[in-house]
Order: sequence, then C-alpha cells, then structure tokens
Amino acid sequence: MEILESPDTLPLTCLIEELNFPETSTDLMYAQNLLNYLKNNYLTSFCFCLVSFYKTCGSEFGNCKEYAFDILCQILTEDKEGPCQETSFLDKEIKSAILDFLNTESSIKNLNKIRDFVAKIATKEVRLGNDWPELLEFVYESLDSDSEEKVKYAVSLLYKLIPHCAVEDLVVSPDSFYDSLVDIFDSDYMSLEVQVEAVLTSNRFLLYWTNRSNHDRYSVLMIQIVETISTLVEHKSDKDVQAVVKELTVLTKEKPWTLSSQFDYVVLSVLRILGEVELQDKTRILALEFVIALAEERVQGRQMLLGSQLAIPKFLEKILLLLANLKDDSEWGTAESDTQNLHSVRCLDRIVAALGGEVLMRYFPRLFAINFCAEDWQSRHAAVLSLGIVAERCSSLKVSDYFSFSILMFCHWF
Repeated sequence: MEILESPDTLPLTCLIEELNFPETSTDLMYAQNLLNYLKNNYLTSFCFCLVSFYKTCGSEFGNCKEYAFDILCQILTEDKEGPCQETSFLDKEIKSAILDFLNTESSIKNLNKIRDFVAKIATKEVRLGNDWPELLEFVYESLDSDSEEKVKYAVSLLYKLIPHCAVEDLVVSPDSFYDSLVDIFDSDYMSLEVQVEAVLTSNRFLLYWTNRSNHDRYSVLMIQIVETISTLVEHKSDKDVQAVVKELTVLTKEKPWTLSSQFDYVVLSVLRILGEVELQDKTRILALEFVIALAEERVQGRQMLLGSQLAIPKFLEKILLLLANLKDDSEWGTAESDTQNLHSVRCLDRIVAALGGEVLMRYFPRLFAINFCAEDWQSRHAAVLSLGIVAERCSSLKVSDYFSFSILMFCHWF
C-alpha cells in the first residue's frame, strides 16, 4: 500500500493496465489476485488510493482514469457481506471526493458513470438523509445552476434518489425541491430533454413525498406533467411519452387522489395518445394501461372515472378509433386473425370488467351508430367488436335491448 499511495502513480497505473490489457492470462491472474488482496485487507486505503489517482491522473492516462473509477465502482457496489453493503462505512473524504467528481468531470461518458454510481451507492444507505446529507444538499444546489447540463444531471440523480429519501430525513425541505422543479418548468432556456427529466422526477416527488393532506399544494407539478405529455405527443417522441406515462401509471395505482384536482385534464391528455396513429402501438397500449390502472383502483380511481362527464365518452371514442385501426401486433405476438388476443382488445375487456358494462352502455349508442354507419369496414368491425365486449358485461336485459338495437342498425345499413 505504501508503494501504491506514493506520489508516483506509475505502480497503480501498471496495476490498472494489467487488469484491463493483460499481455498474458498469467498477468491477468496475478493482477486480479493483487486486487482481491487489496480489497480484502486494505479496503478503505485502496479506495483512497483510487480516488487520489482519479483526481491527479494526467490527461495522457485518460483510459486509466476511467478504469480506475470502474474499479472503485466495482468495489463499492459489490453485493456481499461486509462494509460494502452500506455507504456509511465510507470516509467522509471519499464521499466528498465522489461529489467533487460529479461537479468537475467534463467527460459526458464519465459523468454518466459517476451519476449512476452515486445513485447506486446512495441507495444502499438505510436512511440516506441522515447518512449522506451532503449528497442531497449537492443535488439541491445543482438544480439552481446556470449550466443546463449540470441541472440535467442533478434532476436525473434526484429522480433516482427520491425513493430512498424519507421526508423526515431530508436536510432540504420538499418545498425547496418543489420550487426548483417549478423553476425548471418556468425557464425559457431549459431544453425539452431537461423538462422530461423534471417531469419524471415530479412524478416520483408526488408519489413519495406527498400525502392526502398536502398534495394539492403541489398540483402545479401535475399540470406540468400533462403539458409535457402534450408536447411530447406533438413531437411524436415515443420513448419519452412511454417513460412519462409509465411513471404516471405507477402514481395512479399507488395514489390516485393525486390526480383529483386535475382529473379530466390528466385523463384527456393521456387519452389523446390513443388517437395518434403515428405513435407506436406500444405507446398507445401504455395509455390504455393508465386507464386500466384507474378503473381497477376500486375506490377513488373508479369513483373519479364515474364522476367525470368527459373521461368515459372520450375513452370510448378513442378505443373505437384504435380498434378501427387494428393491424398485425407482432410486438405482442398476435395477429389480426386472432382478434380476441390483441392487447388493445384485452385492455378494453379489463376496463369494461372493472367499470361494468352498463356504465359504458350509457354512452355507447351514439358512438356505435357513428361507427356502424361509416363507409369503411374497419369502423363497422370496431363497432360490432366493442359492442360484443361491452354487452358481455351487462345484465341479460341490457344485452337483449342492445342486441335488438344492433340488429336494427344492421338492417338499416343493408
């Protein structure tokens, strides 16, 4: 260790190079044995050594610098018994150095590595707010940076940390983080990419840091989530729409009441995705999964859907449009000839099962008539298919009424 800790970085450079570019298998075996020996007997000292190397390594050793950090990551995130299980064993100086890496590193590749590493070791803390408060302070300060790149990495790091930060342990108040997120949305200079990161983080903020008594205080975040979904739909950005809707669906399952103050606004925004034929099938299916999450949340989610004058009619309108544009669904392993197994059909069946056929039948005749009388066979097929799914969940009397209705429509057409 005395040799490795000397000002001369050559010995450590040689070890790192042997680990990554060994001339022979024997050289690699010797290097790995030495690495294991250092980890088992001089863990903290060796970590200090790697940190010092990273900070002082010259640009001519750029690859070695990156590999040194990789070794540090490996050591501190190994899943085994011992001090590596929690970052509380880390010396305060090492934690400070790691944050300094995040603050000063210029390489985007290394910056991504450092951010992911910080998030990974931070989540090993039992109580992150108590054991590494400097990390949360660093993130908060970075959110107010003039550098968009720094804000982006700070907000994406906060996204990963929120599930591991109990409100009572926060050294920075939730209101302060909320204000920083709102500032990002209000900024004229932040890119859409940064706003997407802020939206994903806002979802988790509402999920982990709010409750029934205070969620209305943060309703602006829900408005921003909806506005960003609309912007992403306009940009046909499938990947980002999918990420945001997934997070929103998780929030809906766990805390449906967070949608209450903006319910119609949220639901109609997500339902808009169903009508965007240029978006991927998977994106539209995820929008359906959001509606399913609401419908199957038996208490508040279902109540809010039934209490809305707009949500169910708009859903029926969009699902009929989706069914009229059925195509081979290779991504889900089904084909048009196997209609009942199409994911969109199964989603409709789950929603009807959750809400009840009679509920949807209240709004069905007008939409059925419009589609059944359309010139294209796809719309007529969608009308009959959806009627069968809805009627199956109705009482026998309702089924009889609407079966007679559909026969009359059929006769009228021919």
